Amino acid sequence: MFFKIKFLVKKELLDFLYSFKFYLFLSLYLFISGYSISNYVSTHNTTNIEGVFPNILLLIIVFVPFMCVKSMSKEYKHGGNKIITASPTTNIEIIISKFISIYLLCILGLTCNVVQLLLVRFIDVISYRLLASTFLGFAILLFGLVALNIFFATLTLNSYLNYGIAFVCNVVIFLMSYFIEYIPGLISPVYAFISLFTDIKSFWLIGKGSLYPIIHSLSIGMIFLYLSIMLSEKRWHNE
Repeated sequence: MFFKIKFLVKKELLDFLYSFKFYLFLSLYLFISGYSISNYVSTHNTTNIEGVFPNILLLIIVFVPFMCVKSMSKEYKHGGNKIITASPTTNIEIIISKFISIYLLCILGLTCNVVQLLLVRFIDVISYRLLASTFLGFAILLFGLVALNIFFATLTLNSYLNYGIAFVCNVVIFLMSYFIEYIPGLISPVYAFISLFTDIKSFWLIGKGSLYPIIHSLSIGMIFLYLSIMLSEKRWHNE
C-alpha cells in the first residue's frame, strides 16, 4: 500500500504542477497575500505582522476547497472511479494520496508566504519566534482543513455544487470563531469540536501553541478522511 500511495501522490502532484489553472491560482494567491502584507505594513507603519494572518487564513479558505474539488472531480471526469472498481487500486489509497498531495501543495504555498513575511525583515525587526509558531499553527490547521474539504468534495458528482458547499461551510466555521461566545449552549460543543480556526489564534497572538490544537486537528483530519473513504466507496462502487 505504501508504494502505491507514493506512486499516486507523485502522479497527483504532477497533475497539479502541469496544470495551468494551478499556477494561475497560485499566482493569484501569492499576489493577494503579498499585497495584503505590504499594504498592512505600509498602512499601519509597523512590522507587527499579526494583523496579516487572518487575511492569509481567508485566502486559504478560498483556495483549499478549489484544490480538493479539482482533484476529486478528475476521478469522475476521466472515469477514474470506474477504473478503481476494476483495478487493485482501492479508494483508501486514492483518498489518502489526494490528501497528502494537496497538503504538500498547501505547505508549499504557506512556505511562499513565509518568504513574503521574511522580506518584512529588511524593513524592520520581526519576531522569528512568532513567524515559526504561526507557520506551525497553519500547518496543523491545514491537516484538518484539507481532510474536511476532501469530504465536501466527495458529497456529489457536481464539482461546482461541492465547491459552493465547501466554501460556505468554511466561511461559516471561520466567522463563528469570532462569535463563539454568542453561540447557543447546545450548538457550542458541536462547533467547538469541528472548529479548526479558533485553535490557531494562540499561535499568532501569543507566539506559542499547545498540544490540544495538534490533537484536535489530527482528530478532525482522521475523522473526515474516514468519512471521505466511506462515502467514496459507497458512491464509486454503486455506479
